[in-house]
Amino acid sequence: MDYKDTNVTHCCGGAWHRWAYSPRVSLPQGVEELIQVALLCTQGSPSRQAEDVEVVKMLEGDGLAERWGQWQTAEFSSIA
Repeated sequence: MDYKDTNVTHCCGGAWHRWAYSPRVSLPQGVEELIQVALLCTQGSPSRQAEDVEVVKMLEGDGLAERWGQWQTAEFSSIA
């Protein structure tokens, strides 16, 4: 699959940026973390997507905050 030319990539990228830059609504406990994992798995560039082993660890509560923080740092520094 060519990730650069698909509507799926465009759709996921749009969802990613809306989630990352929009004010949050109150979500039930655990839902925000699931959304973060899902978004880390659907980044436009396959090299930036979370690997399977990492996803399992994040779902178990290990490393999500660090990975999400790294993404935010990289994204915000790229637009500054």
